[in-house]
Amino acid sequence: GDGEFRIVEERWIDAASRRVNKHAVITRSGQPVGETSESVRLYSFEELSALLRGVGLEIDSVFGDYDGAPLQAGRPRMILVGHRTRTHAEPR
Repeated sequence: GDGEFRIVEERWIDAASRRVNKHAVITRSGQPVGETSESVRLYSFEELSALLRGVGLEIDSVFGDYDGAPLQAGRPRMILVGHRTRTHAEPR
């Protein structure tokens, strides 16, 4: 019908830069009214662990989804739970 909005979204993974990219175009009645893009870097567990340790965070648990499944290939997420180490704690 008249005045309908339509969103066309394209997602792709750039293996060379290890990024997930998304571009969306919003149209109303066939005319573009907006667009948005995002690009998110993919990190391996080893990379992310090293970055977190470098800023004083220790990992306690790792999950592969919001239901608490173990991290393994094919899981949709990498969820890390941890705490700040004593050596990097804020002064009291």
